[in-house]
Amino acid sequence: PLNFSTTQINSDLATPIDYNIFLGVNGNGSLSSQGKIDVPAAAIAATVQLEKLALAQFQPYLAPYINIQLKNGFLSTTGQLTANAKGHAIYQGNVELDELTVLDNVQKTPLLKWQKMKINQLDFNQQLNRLNIDHLAFHQPYAKVVIAKDRSTNISNLIVERSVPAGASNAPKAAVNANNSTAVAAQPTAKSPAAPADFSLAINKISVNQGSAYFADNSLTPNFASGIEQLEGTISQLSSAANTTASVDIKGKIDKYAPVTLKGDINPLLDMPYLDLDLVFKNVELTSVNPYSGTYAGYYIDKGQLSLALNYKLEQNQLKGSNHLVIDQLKLGKRSHSDLATSLPVSLAVALLQDRNGVIDLGVEVSGDLDSPSFSLGNIIMTALTNVITKAVTAPFSFISHLIGSDETLDNIDFAAGSASLDSQGQANLDKIAKGLTERPMLQLNLEGAVDAAHDSQAIAEQLMQTQLAKLANIPVNELPDDLSPSQFPTQGPLADALINFYQQQFSADPKAIRATIAMEANNAELTAEDITTRWHIALYNQLVNAQNVPQSKLGDLAQERAKTVKAYLVDTQGIAPERIFLLESRVTLSQDAAQVNLSINTP
Repeated sequence: PLNFSTTQINSDLATPIDYNIFLGVNGNGSLSSQGKIDVPAAAIAATVQLEKLALAQFQPYLAPYINIQLKNGFLSTTGQLTANAKGHAIYQGNVELDELTVLDNVQKTPLLKWQKMKINQLDFNQQLNRLNIDHLAFHQPYAKVVIAKDRSTNISNLIVERSVPAGASNAPKAAVNANNSTAVAAQPTAKSPAAPADFSLAINKISVNQGSAYFADNSLTPNFASGIEQLEGTISQLSSAANTTASVDIKGKIDKYAPVTLKGDINPLLDMPYLDLDLVFKNVELTSVNPYSGTYAGYYIDKGQLSLALNYKLEQNQLKGSNHLVIDQLKLGKRSHSDLATSLPVSLAVALLQDRNGVIDLGVEVSGDLDSPSFSLGNIIMTALTNVITKAVTAPFSFISHLIGSDETLDNIDFAAGSASLDSQGQANLDKIAKGLTERPMLQLNLEGAVDAAHDSQAIAEQLMQTQLAKLANIPVNELPDDLSPSQFPTQGPLADALINFYQQQFSADPKAIRATIAMEANNAELTAEDITTRWHIALYNQLVNAQNVPQSKLGDLAQERAKTVKAYLVDTQGIAPERIFLLESRVTLSQDAAQVNLSINTP
């Protein structure tokens, strides 16, 4: 129906005309207005009441531009309008948009919807190019984002691609001058009106009640899907004015139980947007992200919860962020054999990063320039996390050293030449390693003994020689003097006699001939008889040591014994479970570069 009435209309139109109009729109909606029209001034002052205008009827206007379907939605508003033909228009009132449903044109599923949207007070001034809103309230809003198998998104497909007709162009028309050069044709210049003021927007409060969102990634196998529910919160004092920020305080839950909060300050309306936001997720079940872990990490997850605290600051297009990630009780499941999986040893990374309470606690700082063409927040975060993991798995002992507050490299334990006994420094280093193993209970340790071929052979030869001396002197080996050496060898007694006898047995020669030679060379040196004896014993001692045959098996046995010593210390003294310490075979392929035990990290 169309109902229209006015009061008296005079032919000179000097008196404003009072009018009353009512329009029924497609059965359910209606538009009514009462007010005054000033014809000479081309002005109107009116009350406007729009009730339940169905938005679906405007679908043909959207179809050429946006791939959506307005399935439902009813617009209502009540307000005061004043306007004239000079471009002055002011509208003040309230607005409601209820039962909105926007469908994805491809999937025909809800893309955006809400039960109610209400603006309690709206002030629009066309001349000042200004829109002020007091309270914009959403009840039961819902949004959906889906990544398709080809990795396109339902958002990226919203805009309709429009081709320019052949021969059409928005470029200025050109003319060819006498020199066959192209010039832009001169156009008459009109006097431009004063440029309008920049558009100004201010919203005192935006609130969300019982909101939800849905995200799905169908590019993964299996597909991933997750929802955010019970979204509640506000955004306060949002304005396009410079040097202003809006306060954000929103909370919700992921998959019903994991709380998520978003707090901070933003202003997305500036030429250079500003934000300082804290986003916190707590206790998100990691089994829900198995499609991602299987595709990109190469493992499915059997157990674990994720808590994530993010702080991002954006100012002058410079982004700085800190990411605090905590994963509790992570347990990797079977391999996925994904072609897209990382080449990093994920199980080793987990073992290195997970503490004795089953917690992985990582802090990652990121930064970037939004003006850079290659800027991608996702890539920045993934690169930072990958760098942390790479550093851990490529230099695990440096990671462990840093973990326990040490600057030393702990990937080997040194031994004295010919010895399989730990010195104080070796014990101290093993104490630190044991502390690291205690902090990282998933780690296992491999031990491989090694020798310094030259020095260890010399030391073993001396040990063999001293054992034979003790036997000839009828002295237990463990009762030989601690300082027994060529220069400290006794000049008389059982050991001196044994040395002479051993030389005779070893070389079948008279050792006195060597003494005579030394005495002859010392005629002009004014040496005493004891000095000559000392030099004689030194010569005998060294020749006997050099004559000892040290088989390769002796070096292999020494290497293996050193590894056993390290394991015994870690297990018996430091209480590390023996099943976490593995002895590698040190004798078959014997490392002969250093007198030490080499340590390497292993995972179950």
